[in-house]
Amino acid sequence: YTFSSIMSIVFYFQPLTQSNNQLNGNITLWPVLYWTSLFLISLMPLFQFDNSKIVKFTYKSNLLDKIVILGIIVSIIPFLEQLLLIPEILGGGNLDALGENMVDLHDESSLENMSVLGRNGLRFNVAIYDLSFIILFIQFLKEKKNKLIIFGLFFIIITRNLTGIIAGHRSAAIEVIMKVLLVAIIAYPLIGSKEKKVIKNFMIWSFSIVGAVFMVITIGRQMLYSVTKSEDFTMTYFLSWYAGEGLINFNQFLPLMKNTTNGEYTCWTLLQLLGESPHELDYDYMYGKLTRIQGIPQNIFYTYIGNFVQDFGFFFAAIIISISSFAVRAITKVRGSVMKISTLFFIFSWASIILRGVTSFCYNGSNGKFAILTIIIYF
Repeated sequence: YTFSSIMSIVFYFQPLTQSNNQLNGNITLWPVLYWTSLFLISLMPLFQFDNSKIVKFTYKSNLLDKIVILGIIVSIIPFLEQLLLIPEILGGGNLDALGENMVDLHDESSLENMSVLGRNGLRFNVAIYDLSFIILFIQFLKEKKNKLIIFGLFFIIITRNLTGIIAGHRSAAIEVIMKVLLVAIIAYPLIGSKEKKVIKNFMIWSFSIVGAVFMVITIGRQMLYSVTKSEDFTMTYFLSWYAGEGLINFNQFLPLMKNTTNGEYTCWTLLQLLGESPHELDYDYMYGKLTRIQGIPQNIFYTYIGNFVQDFGFFFAAIIISISSFAVRAITKVRGSVMKISTLFFIFSWASIILRGVTSFCYNGSNGKFAILTIIIYF
C-alpha cells in the first residue's frame, strides 16, 4: 500500500492522466479519511494473528494429500489446452504481435476456447487455488517433505496462472507474488535456518519468473497502446496507472456515484444462493448497463473498499466491512500456541482480500463461489 500510494502520486501527475479526462478535480479529504479508517479496521485480524504465540498447526494430512492428487488429475487437461495456446499468443517473439494478442484477449473469457472437460477441470483447480498455498506452507514445516505433493501444488498453481497469462491479465502474476509473500511471512518464524534458506531461494526464483511474465505482458501491451492511444502512454504511466489508480479513482469517482449495485461485486454468490439472478460481471455489462446505472467508469480499480461502496454505498459499506473484520478477528482468535489449519485459511483469505484489495475485491462476482467451494471441500 505504501508503494501504491507512491504510484498514485506518480499517476496523478502524468501528462496523459491530466489530459485524458481521468481526473474529476482535486483530491478531497473526507474520502481519504473514510478509506484509511476502514483499511485500519480491516487490519485488526492480521494484527491479532501477528501478536499470537503460535508454534504449531494441526491439520488432516491424508485429506489434504487427497485434495492435491485430485487437483493434479483435474488440472492435466486445462494445463495442456492452455499450454497449446502460448505459442499463438507470443506471436513468434514479435512484441508488437504480442501486444495485439494481449489486448485482443484481455476482455475475453479465459474459458472461451477450452473444452467442456478443460473448463470444468479449471473450475475445480480455481476452487482449491488458495488452499494450495496453505498446503505448500505445511510442506515447508514438515521434516519429511512429500515431493509428489510439492510438485502437484506447483502444477495446480501454474495451471491457474496460465489462465491469466492467456487472457493478458497481469493481476495473475501479482497475485502469485502476494500469496507467496504471505506464505513466507507466516512460515518464517516457525522454521529452522535450513528451511529459511530454502524459502529465500524459492522467493527469489518465484519473484524472478513471475516478474518476467509480468514485464512481458506489460511491455507488449504498452508498445501497442503507445501507438494506438497516445505517445504519452509511457511505461511509467502504464505501471503507475495499474499500481496507483485504485486510491485515486476511489477519491475521484465514488462520491459521484448515482446508484449502488446491491451486492453484485462483493456478494454475487450470496445473491445467487438467495434465489436472485446477479449479472455476470463481463465486459459488455460493466461498460454498458452498469456504467449507466452508477454514472461512473467501470472495469477500473477502486480498491476492495471501493467495491463494497459500489455495492452498498458509503454508510452500509462501512458497517459491513467493520462487522466482517470483527467477525474474522473473533473466529481466528487463538488461545494458546496451537492453531488449526482451517483457522489459518481464514486468516490467509482475509489477508488476500486486503493485499489484492489495493486494486479490487479478489472474490468479486462469481469468483466468490470458488472460496465457498474450497471451504466445503476442506471443512
